Amino acid sequence: MLSKEENQYLTRVSAGTPMGELFRRLGLPARRSMEIEADGSPVRLRLLGDDLVGFRDTNGRIGIMDPYCPHKLAHLFWGRNEECGLRCTYHGWKFDGVTGQCREIPSLTGHEDLNVEKIYAGHFACDEADGYIWVYIPEPGMKGDPAEGAPRR
Repeated sequence: MLSKEENQYLTRVSAGTPMGELFRRLGLPARRSMEIEADGSPVRLRLLGDDLVGFRDTNGRIGIMDPYCPHKLAHLFWGRNEECGLRCTYHGWKFDGVTGQCREIPSLTGHEDLNVEKIYAGHFACDEADGYIWVYIPEPGMKGDPAEGAPRR
């Protein structure tokens, strides 16, 4: 029988725990591929204690993102999945799900000193294989390419 400390060591998966660090080095199955439709509603995901939002864009690419818009922290689960991106319903900012880059800010008049190319929403690397969507959730501060073994964010 495990002691309380041994049980916590093996079962805690949040950031900063030994098992959390181990699992963040691997791709995790997040959802079955058939459950996320192109241009369908975003879905909520919760992996390793992190809340995420997933969607499939018009071209069939999967996007896994932080659940909150970087502008005013509106929840992107309520966003609109349209024309190869996820649009926040609060102010209409549109983000590419694969790169996280802001693609459109409808309220910009041209006078604002805002560079859209430098605005990003948190996003996660993911793959689709064997009928599942696999997500790479890095430890805070980790960067790199999943193909090289280090997840990126």
